[in-house]
Amino acid sequence: MQVEAESMTGWSVERGFSGGPVFDHHSEAVTGIVVLRDDHRSGHMLPISYLRTIWEVVRRSCGWRLDLDPHLPTHWLPRARGSEVDTDTGEWYFTGRVEARRAIRDWLTHPAPAEHPLLLVTGGPGSGKSALVSHALLAADARLSATVPTPGPRPPTGAFDAALHLKGLTGDEVAARLAEALGTTANEPNELLAAVAALPPDTSFTVLVDALEEAASVDEARRIAVLLRQVAGTGRLRVLVAARTAPPGSGQARVLGAFGPSTPRIDLDTQPYLHHADVADYVASRLRGRRPSYAGTGGGTWDLHAIGRAVARRAGHNFLIAQLVSGWLIQPGTAPPDPSAPAWEEQFPETVGQAMENYLSACGPDPEAVRRLLTALAFAQGDGLPRGRTWLLMADSLSHGLMHTPADLDNVFRSAAHYLIERNDDQAGHTTYRLYHEAIDQHLRDECRHRNPQRAITDALTTAVPGPDGQREWDLADAYTRAHLAGHAAAAGQLDVLLDDTGYLVHALPAPLTAALSSATSTQGRLTARVYRTSLYRHRQATPAQRCWTLAFDAARHRAPTLHRRFEALLDRLPSHQVPRWRPLFAAGQAPHPGTVAVIGQAAGAVAAGAVAGRPVALVAGPRAVRVWDLEEQYQVAELPTDGTIAATAAAIGHVDGRDLAVVGSDSWIGVWDLAERRRIGRLEPIGGKVTQLAFARCDGRTVVLGAAFNDQPAGVWDLATGRMIGRLAEATGPGLATADLHGRKVAVTLGTYSKGMQVWDLAEHRLLRRLADDRTQISAFHVGHQDGRAVVLVALAGDYRTGAPGVAEVWDLATGEVLTRLPLPQDGRVSDVALTSVRGRSTALTVSGRDKTVRIWDVREGVEAARLTGHSGQPYRVVTTQADERTFAVTQDLRETALVWDLTELHAPGTPAGEESCDIRTADVGELDGREVVVATSSDDQIVRMWDVASGQQTARLTGHADRHRQGLSAIAIRSWHGDTLAVTSAANEAVRVWDLARRRQTARLDVRLVSEIVLGDVGGRPTALLRGDQGLVHVWDVTAGRETGVLGVARGPRDEEKRSHTIVLDTEWGRVSAHKAARLAMLPCGLRTLALIGPTGVARAPVQVWDVTERRQIGRLDCDGLSALAVGECDSRPVAITCALDGSVRIWDLLRLGETGWLTPHPGGTTAVAITELDGRAHAVTGGNDQMVRVWDLTTRSTVEEFWVPEWVRDIRVSVRGTILVMFGGSTTVFAVRSGRR
Repeated sequence: MQVEAESMTGWSVERGFSGGPVFDHHSEAVTGIVVLRDDHRSGHMLPISYLRTIWEVVRRSCGWRLDLDPHLPTHWLPRARGSEVDTDTGEWYFTGRVEARRAIRDWLTHPAPAEHPLLLVTGGPGSGKSALVSHALLAADARLSATVPTPGPRPPTGAFDAALHLKGLTGDEVAARLAEALGTTANEPNELLAAVAALPPDTSFTVLVDALEEAASVDEARRIAVLLRQVAGTGRLRVLVAARTAPPGSGQARVLGAFGPSTPRIDLDTQPYLHHADVADYVASRLRGRRPSYAGTGGGTWDLHAIGRAVARRAGHNFLIAQLVSGWLIQPGTAPPDPSAPAWEEQFPETVGQAMENYLSACGPDPEAVRRLLTALAFAQGDGLPRGRTWLLMADSLSHGLMHTPADLDNVFRSAAHYLIERNDDQAGHTTYRLYHEAIDQHLRDECRHRNPQRAITDALTTAVPGPDGQREWDLADAYTRAHLAGHAAAAGQLDVLLDDTGYLVHALPAPLTAALSSATSTQGRLTARVYRTSLYRHRQATPAQRCWTLAFDAARHRAPTLHRRFEALLDRLPSHQVPRWRPLFAAGQAPHPGTVAVIGQAAGAVAAGAVAGRPVALVAGPRAVRVWDLEEQYQVAELPTDGTIAATAAAIGHVDGRDLAVVGSDSWIGVWDLAERRRIGRLEPIGGKVTQLAFARCDGRTVVLGAAFNDQPAGVWDLATGRMIGRLAEATGPGLATADLHGRKVAVTLGTYSKGMQVWDLAEHRLLRRLADDRTQISAFHVGHQDGRAVVLVALAGDYRTGAPGVAEVWDLATGEVLTRLPLPQDGRVSDVALTSVRGRSTALTVSGRDKTVRIWDVREGVEAARLTGHSGQPYRVVTTQADERTFAVTQDLRETALVWDLTELHAPGTPAGEESCDIRTADVGELDGREVVVATSSDDQIVRMWDVASGQQTARLTGHADRHRQGLSAIAIRSWHGDTLAVTSAANEAVRVWDLARRRQTARLDVRLVSEIVLGDVGGRPTALLRGDQGLVHVWDVTAGRETGVLGVARGPRDEEKRSHTIVLDTEWGRVSAHKAARLAMLPCGLRTLALIGPTGVARAPVQVWDVTERRQIGRLDCDGLSALAVGECDSRPVAITCALDGSVRIWDLLRLGETGWLTPHPGGTTAVAITELDGRAHAVTGGNDQMVRVWDLTTRSTVEEFWVPEWVRDIRVSVRGTILVMFGGSTTVFAVRSGRR
């Protein structure tokens, strides 16, 4: 980094100061060291952020420090002392807990940290979890351990590298804070896991985590638990977690369940950790230190040990009750107990509630006012409430008309109640307050007299925001309201009302809002929640304006016009400098299905699904790695490197001996990974062919892996421990395989050669038990599952093409072969895969039919279709499922290497999800008709030309007439206006080109050219002319109005020289694979008195772009680019120019008058796949799109980017109108983006 003297120029660092510190007065810290100066006398420095990554001393010195942790005075220190807050007395009341302290010390000093990287400290409310771990934290700190007077076992000095107090935090916030402690950066769990995986293998980092149950929500707590288990599983971090126990089946119990049964625990509610003497000594020490009369002065000597023992007996080992009782006893208005009085012990409470009531009675002259204000604090979420207006508003809302003033708040902090409150200071300097224990929160909430407290709070916070309903100025709302209003609304059953306010969606904090979205119940509310979740990963770091733009885009994609218009109106109200110039107007083509959770690209190989640490995950194979996706949170959590560049062809997930494992294989290798540690733990002997199916099984006391393969190889069985093949299933020579439990034995279900016949094998003896189908039965796919408590197999039986008999899916009893259910399969589609699962407790089947690009959902018990999944732009061919809590997820994969994740609990009836026609758009164009912009598009599903009005987003026409007998859809389209008439020209793969008059909605001409893959319209000699790229590399020139061919450009080539179909091949540098797609490679523009045509190479040809004079039908030059992925022409500074996007990644600008290169544009990462040129504000602009899913707008004069925005998938093509409207094609969809009014 360059260093300059403030407000000075020309100053430099003197020689001899290399290594000197650079001190920043604003942050009051050293921010780097001086390293050198250059020839211009400028000084330079290495920042601390870099030094800490390479210099261990700096990392240790600049990492997390307990004495600088903002939670030290508000949480760690008072908990370690056994007091309510950090008072000036410095008294330590912590006593006992010797066995638990010894267990923590032993875990910290264990010589093999990888064996037990995670330790849980559990117990009920008030059991002393926080006090125990806080005491260990301070006792281990090099700077503070000397202040800890408690004798007994101590952890080693420096044992903890960081500590986190989780109250009110989300998973993303925990990931960010852990990353900061590690000296790295992460905004969400997957980024943290990637950062941890990048740490050196010998990294040793121990973190303490307290109050897991007090995270932002139960779901967030579970997410955090999974994250902690995952980071501990990397072998680089050790984690000590304190968490509350809960009844079985509760949400908190599921949180603890995420750690797995094998994680060691210190349960403070069990022996040997229960000691009445610890509680008694704690009470006595607090009384002795806080009230002189108890110590024997002024009022005689009291038997403090007798009082302590009495409180301990009543409290039943509960330190929170003991703390509250001792706090009550030391208040001035409380008389000391008399052990000689009859039944004197009964005055002491037995529950937290009773103790709290006694304590409140001693809180100042108006204890009821104190109770009301503390009750408001008990309902606070997150880090708590600021001291001021919001706190008072919440208290007023819960008090049936009673009003509270700042003076009332002052009384709370002057009374004994302030001991119950802890303060939290964030890094921005904001202070909030909350009650120091969740059990106190719960008691006050339970005792609240308001009938619907959460609704009262919701209404009060909403009303406090300026403006009328629907137009409130949420940017003026306080930070607490923006963060937590959704949580209160969800608890009140009012979330649907809040989601109706688009302003709140834009300004709310994404993490707590997302946690509340599952509470939406109305149709509109659930739609809004789906729209919000669609691009959730973009909301987290977005500004309100960016978030509004994204929500408008996703509303258009979901065909939610009312919601889209409301986000558009909100964009109008936002400051103009914050809002992108181009807005999403409408989307057409494949709409996101209501059940779609996420889209996973580059799914080139095997896909598997299962549970890892209680989370639903999918394995998605690519050429060099298998990615692990969290299906619920929509992010990649890990990447498993594989052998070679060919994608894995089979994968499976299994839970083995307390570990979550994955087995992945291809034609020459099979590997086993530990998913928690993200490392390969073994290899299996090759099977001798391409692996098609893998599975785990447990039999005869050992874990085995089963695998099926092609090439007539019998299925193999491996011992997981040794990696050796221990047997084969002789007749199992087909590609399918599954395992099941049948009458107490583990069995395998397999197919015969060419998927004919089905067998059941005893895995222990590798013996054939029975044949469910003979070798005359053709089985398309099968899946083993359960129905009504018995093992069954769902089988898709192929139809008979000779007789026309359709296929059928049947559910067979695995033990008897009895047919239990029949499901009718589509007449015209072969089923490529099936799955059997449970959705909301009902047995559910999924069948994949590639031809109509749908996945059908069946109610197995009723034998009827229950729903249909649509949205794939390619033909789906695979489906896998998994479950998490009450949600069932499916992952479907198509031939375009895209995987879609579905939440099957969001099912719709058969048909189009959004109630509007959905189609797979192949290509589209934008133009003008009667003064209004229109979009025309063709589909790969049918032979219909569709037209939409851009301003309204309404479909205005469907043109039919193409009659390709192969029904492969339409392949190309172009639109242009001549002399008041707007014409569209379309082509089918095996049929003549058609010309359409869009105003009259009719066909006007038929051009007899076949196999046309690209169409360009323009003027040649004043005549409307079409360039049609046909087969053999020829471009046909047609007079559109006359309907006749006027010439041919190019030299005919044989099929060996060039593909008959013109496809562009783009190298995806990230995954090292080649993918085919269509984009503009043909262009035409006027150039003086002549018209030029640019003809780009097709296929993977490393050939130049040919430049032709269309009038004279001769080639006049070429542009020497290295192959072509996209091409565009236009004018810049009154000169004709072309932009070429080459296969080598370059984006070049060419002057067509001198046929020379004049400049370049920065390419998109992974390759630029589409380009267009237009004029805006009198200046030439280019629009590019790429594999990075970004669209950029460039000023061609300055070669600079003036705007960029994202789309959900890589950009297939781009068209731009004369008004600057941008049409972007991606996947099977297209979206129109227009310049906002007044900013053209």
